[in-house]
Amino acid sequence: MKKTILFLAALCMTVAANATIFRVSNVTGSSAPYTSLDDAQGAASEGDTIMVDGSSDSYENFTIKKRITLIGPGYWLLSNNSMNEVLHPAVFLSITVNKEAEATVIEGVYVTHSITTNAPKTVVKRCRIFDESYTGGGLFLNAKNCVAHQNIVDDIKTKAFYVGDYFDQITNNIILGGIGSIGGSYIAYNTFIGNEDYSDHSIFSACFSDVINSTIEYNILPNEEVGTNGWNDIESNNFQNNYLYGPLIENQLLPWRKDIKDTEVKEVTLTHTEAGYGAFAGNDPYVISGIPAGPVITDMVIPTTVEMGSKLNVTIKVDISR
Repeated sequence: MKKTILFLAALCMTVAANATIFRVSNVTGSSAPYTSLDDAQGAASEGDTIMVDGSSDSYENFTIKKRITLIGPGYWLLSNNSMNEVLHPAVFLSITVNKEAEATVIEGVYVTHSITTNAPKTVVKRCRIFDESYTGGGLFLNAKNCVAHQNIVDDIKTKAFYVGDYFDQITNNIILGGIGSIGGSYIAYNTFIGNEDYSDHSIFSACFSDVINSTIEYNILPNEEVGTNGWNDIESNNFQNNYLYGPLIENQLLPWRKDIKDTEVKEVTLTHTEAGYGAFAGNDPYVISGIPAGPVITDMVIPTTVEMGSKLNVTIKVDISR
């Protein structure tokens, strides 16, 4: 896990150094200099940052063609004490990272189908990737040395059939489905939820499929089974120090997966949140996107009137625990 933190820190410092920030908004009347992500990317240089404003309209599909940092305001902004001016996420249908955009960072966006990277060293963190149409979306890491960290995501997988070593790091995510076609990777401190149709307990075997030669530790998951198409050596995995919560009993799920049948969100909770396991454990635990790191102003009192010549005393309350 320490290797993950060091890699993220080094990459963020590299990206931030001498970078220009480009702001994009598709909101009518916005003061943002750019209304098009493609135009902002065309003006950007390698290593620059594109900040995407929240909006009630989707930015649809976006292809990243050079190394940039793409940052949105987060997700669930109405319910997680966000200090953002606009309480909408930056919504995309899909984001694709071309292979020449090595070391791209994607953070704080809400994607309704898929993020697909073909570029090594891509970092995807604090994003919500929810396949609303249930058509095979999720996070696709089709390159080596990528990092998926602190996301809520349906599935994490590659499009490979013969799985090689990817050396990816999949840490501190809440995973609603499973991980597939990954090799030689580090999978740790994740909470696996699975599908909400639990009439058949065997559905839990879908947490991993064609995962090989990987270290899988400190996760909360229903079992350690790995499905395979028969071509991959699934016995090569190193499962250690995971928390298993099967067999299925009531009130062991988190309330973030919509039921496919009636689209209602089930208000249930995970009863087993053992210390040291899952997305909220480790040295860099999951953080709900939209809550900024560091001190946050939680309240401000400003007098409506003041006597002539007197001081205007303003009281500010700051939460320094974040």
